Amino acid sequence: MDALCLAPGTSLLNYGHQIDMFTLHIGELNVLLPVCGLSPGIEEGTFLSASWDLTAKLWQAHGKDSPLMSLSGHEAAVWAVIQLAITKIIVTGSADKNIKTWTSTGELLRTLKGHSDCVRGLVATSNKEFLSCANDATVMYWNAESGTCLATLYGHTNYIYSIAMIEGESFATSGEDRTLRVWQLADCVQTIHLPCQSVWSVAVLPNKDIVAGTSDGLVRVFSADPSRYASPEILAKFEEEVANINTVAEKEIGGVKISDLPGKEALAKPGRSDGQTKLVKEGGAAVCYSWSAAGQEWTKVGDVLGATSDEKQLYSGKEYDYVFSVDVEDGKPPLKLPYNKNEDPWVAAQRFIHDNHLSQLYLDQVANFIVTNSNKTDASPLPQFSDPFTGGARYIPGMGEMVTPTPAPDPLTGSTRYIPGGATANGTESGEKLHELNCSPGDRVNQVSEDQLEGLVKMADPTSSIQPSHVDVLKQLLEWPAEIVYPVLDIARLAVRNQEVNTAICSGQIGDQLIGYLRRFLLPTSPTANQMLSLRLVCNMFAHQDGVNLVLKHRDYLLSTLVDLVPPCHKNVQVFFPPVEQDFCDELLL
Repeated sequence: MDALCLAPGTSLLNYGHQIDMFTLHIGELNVLLPVCGLSPGIEEGTFLSASWDLTAKLWQAHGKDSPLMSLSGHEAAVWAVIQLAITKIIVTGSADKNIKTWTSTGELLRTLKGHSDCVRGLVATSNKEFLSCANDATVMYWNAESGTCLATLYGHTNYIYSIAMIEGESFATSGEDRTLRVWQLADCVQTIHLPCQSVWSVAVLPNKDIVAGTSDGLVRVFSADPSRYASPEILAKFEEEVANINTVAEKEIGGVKISDLPGKEALAKPGRSDGQTKLVKEGGAAVCYSWSAAGQEWTKVGDVLGATSDEKQLYSGKEYDYVFSVDVEDGKPPLKLPYNKNEDPWVAAQRFIHDNHLSQLYLDQVANFIVTNSNKTDASPLPQFSDPFTGGARYIPGMGEMVTPTPAPDPLTGSTRYIPGGATANGTESGEKLHELNCSPGDRVNQVSEDQLEGLVKMADPTSSIQPSHVDVLKQLLEWPAEIVYPVLDIARLAVRNQEVNTAICSGQIGDQLIGYLRRFLLPTSPTANQMLSLRLVCNMFAHQDGVNLVLKHRDYLLSTLVDLVPPCHKNVQVFFPPVEQDFCDELLL
């Protein structure tokens, strides 16, 4: 049995009463499929069910064995369903990563996007608002009527399976990270570790005690009332079980035993170069330090967690060979950096930077950290030009056939040159990041609805048609703070390849406004990602005539900006200097 609930106004579980059997959920292939969620309805004697058959159903507890209503529209299993009081809105959460809201008569209201993995649990906080939890290790706070995400809460390090309200603004969650967590508003105020792998479900009793059902076959009850605490002997046994399950028999990082690592005394010796990393042993754990040439000191990067033998670390529902803990800011929890041995370290580093909204300047440092601490051999360097008369490729009598190295490509005419309109399309990833940032707590002035955001993301498709409202949303989101505006710029540089979009945002007054935004993003003090994406946007403007006219109109400013950026800017930004200059030359020489 996956779920059980009591419908309002019923006494199904009174001793001696029969529990009724209802018509089963049946899939398209006439195969019986599991029911994975139940919740009480608002009307007396009703309840709702969620199933792997991609539907949620509303039932009458007595007198009818077929559903009153079936809600269809999800593309994967429906894991959770609830109904809000007074408004009677029904909310469903699915493995397709979406949440849908429905009227009490079964009409679809909205599709809410925000989670990046399966939605596993829902709970109402008021007549209009609710919380959702998911396999992406986040809790999201929603307004059901507007479809707006009010906040995204972080705390768990793996799947969150269940969520339950305690009272007021307090709630509890449980998940695959072996923990039961208690929250107050947006803060996790208590973490209870359990001696099992999975904490499948959490519920709250009328006396506010919290009940957890776990993968070891036990139900545990936790209370804030000292009079109901277990005996000291039971509490001691519980703490011992928790300690034992967290003990790793053989601690090894990348084939190196932690016991063989030097202690903190190794940090007394200065580093050889800025950014050099060193592993030391602290309290039975491996800790990474990085040498700061400016401060002439070793600074702590974070704890290193590696897989033992054939085991892997589970993080956010995926297995990794390594999960590094990285301290990026004092007073805040360390960030997790997952990595698999068969990955490109630079790809893993870029994912870490993207997921945590860090500066692009950290790319090389993070990648080199991965290489150093995972026994990863550096990738082969790019081939260099070689003088055929004096270089390594010159002909020497008696050496036989001369081997000519592959020349490095010309960034202006070679196959790797930047071609307007030929940008790598990554609208989906930027769209997901936009949804996440749009739901983040903070300044709500420039927040937009999910429908508006979907329209903006579609602009990244060069074949899509646009509405004037899409341009208005783009202008609104370009007002976002500099540290989070980069996915908006990414959508803009992809959208401008479309002739219709190019004309809409590069002509007239709107075009001048666009240059005004770029002035802010191309400042020497602007984040590297903003500078890089702004230059890519300028390159793509040349794909159509309205964009060409706009860039040429402001060529004095744009070319002087390149000069201002040359000394301080990052090398990832400098890569786009030649294509911008080449585009200017091509147009001016026509």
